[in-house]
Amino acid sequence: MSISHILQSGLAEARSSGAKQVELQHLPDGGADELAKETLEFLRGRPGRPSAVSGWTAVSASNTGVMAWWADESGLTTEAQQRRLRTLRRQVYDLLDERGLIIKPASPSAAVDVSPAPVAAAETAPAEPAAEAAPAEAVAEEPARAEAVAEEPARAEAVAEEPAPAPAEAVAEEPAPEGPTAAVAPKAKVAKAKAAKAAKPKAAKADKPAKKAKAAKAAKPAKKAKATAVAGAAPAEPTATDTSTAQVVAAPDDVGAWVLRLDPTVWNLARFIADGHREVRAWAVEDVERSAAMTRGQRVFLWAGGDGTLVMAGVWGVGWVVGPCQSGSVADGYWTDPAGNSRHRLFADVSIQFLAHPVGRQQVVDDSRLANIEVLRDPFGDNPSRLTPDEAAAMLALVGWDPAPPA
Repeated sequence: MSISHILQSGLAEARSSGAKQVELQHLPDGGADELAKETLEFLRGRPGRPSAVSGWTAVSASNTGVMAWWADESGLTTEAQQRRLRTLRRQVYDLLDERGLIIKPASPSAAVDVSPAPVAAAETAPAEPAAEAAPAEAVAEEPARAEAVAEEPARAEAVAEEPAPAPAEAVAEEPAPEGPTAAVAPKAKVAKAKAAKAAKPKAAKADKPAKKAKAAKAAKPAKKAKATAVAGAAPAEPTATDTSTAQVVAAPDDVGAWVLRLDPTVWNLARFIADGHREVRAWAVEDVERSAAMTRGQRVFLWAGGDGTLVMAGVWGVGWVVGPCQSGSVADGYWTDPAGNSRHRLFADVSIQFLAHPVGRQQVVDDSRLANIEVLRDPFGDNPSRLTPDEAAAMLALVGWDPAPPA
């Protein structure tokens, strides 16, 4: 059963049942296990760093590329289709985590720990000890030793009666997890790594007001679509339920700039510009560690996605983060999806100037310094995406304009 068949069947079943998100229950018989198996093999082939679990690999969120791979395998060309697979990806991660094959990320921006591929038994079987193959010649060379053994029958019998150690094969009799198999790390190590991973994001968010956390959680539907673009208005004043500016955490050292993504099927960029707007002052982002790390004085680029039908895909603006992200809403009249404004509750406080001549996606791809940036590798990953310092410098050179930072 191909990945394309599994995902296309799931999309069709979800549509027929009126579901907005594809879930495991929408897949054909056997599809869940097959999709989990293929996804595990894909993750094992992704670049990563040594995990806290010995022998495993930690694959960063920017390098997983699962959504882009699914889209490529199944021919999903629209962002709307791909966004409908986000719940399915989480469920596949849950399935692999339950089977001890991965440690799922604690947040969308965290790394996933991936078990190694199993090694063939022939490669791991120990070589036959040479001593056992030694024939009677060895005994003949040591007559004194042979006589000594013969003179001590009681000792020989005692040795013979001593219980032999449990054979190595006994380990192999432990039932393996159902579905995809792997060389699973010791349970204690996996549990310890999971506990450490779960504790890290919780600690980072421990200081958030309980009221805000509840409000943010309540505002997100259970099957929330991808957070997408919003522009054209200053961040809304916090309401009684959207109480505060999002907590700020330290940005990673490798962040040279943020990239905010726009979905032209959700927010009308073309009409916004046609109406004379030249600046974006608020943008919808996901409530993840990255958005919490956005602070005043960081450079930011505006990236339009899509297939180029509504607006050209590529870089449309450049500017700066003005302040930390804020909870609220932006009803600016440019939502093409009527439910868009109600879905998004966290907005980046930015000042992004539109480019006189936007830089197309192909121009970015053709620049060797930028051909592997995160937004190209995983166009449906976290919003915001990021650029390394070198990538940010290359992008700035490509757009040819650097507006003054906030005073």
